[in-house]
Amino acid sequence: MSDKDNAAGCNYRNPPAQHRFRKGVSGNPKGRPRKQHALVSTKVGGKPGIGFEDRIKTLAIEEAYRLITVREGERTERIPVIQAILRKVAVAAANGNVRAQQNYLNLVTGAEAARRETTMEMLNAAVQYKERWHCVLAERARTGATGPEPVPHPDDVIIDDITGEVRFAGPIMEEQRQAQDWMRANWLDHVQSLNKVNSMLQSDPDNPELLEWKETLTKMLEWLREDSLKRMIRDARLGVKNKSSQN
Repeated sequence: MSDKDNAAGCNYRNPPAQHRFRKGVSGNPKGRPRKQHALVSTKVGGKPGIGFEDRIKTLAIEEAYRLITVREGERTERIPVIQAILRKVAVAAANGNVRAQQNYLNLVTGAEAARRETTMEMLNAAVQYKERWHCVLAERARTGATGPEPVPHPDDVIIDDITGEVRFAGPIMEEQRQAQDWMRANWLDHVQSLNKVNSMLQSDPDNPELLEWKETLTKMLEWLREDSLKRMIRDARLGVKNKSSQN
């Protein structure tokens, strides 16, 4: 049969000879690529690569802290969903619902136990931190050695003798300490800026930007005065300790 005859007889069931599959050779040597399945259906806002369980947990947390409006008598307020649920349970318990009472007591007892455990861990860590750094700073003062100031400073770690709770009265990160050092180094500039703002307010007393800047500068200077007094007391106390240890 001639090429002309072959061309005339070609159709979708009988392709030209040069385009037909050869015997023993696959038409798709690499095989079909494996289908990629998203772990979460996009119908529920899922994202490929995120497990369904993790996504549900994330949504649950987001929903728990979503603000809603609740009404109590004539008063309305916006509170998180989880707080509204707990309030409902507490009210039901107060009204005599035995199951609600048991659930609420278990919840409060568990929360108090967890908070007490966290408080004790923080207390132990704070005590060890203060003792260690007080020894280091006292040794530096005695020998004249220098070194980086601890952040937070042990005197800024305040321990409540009654509750055992720990709070911080100073910077707890290096960035905060650097910002406070900058404020101390530019104390005089802040005073001059406040004087300049006060002078400008005399001619424009209702200027909102000047009033806001005055309030900011005033707070900064108040903090600097309190900080200066605190550091003087700290240095004096440390000097007394060193003197007593030498004697």
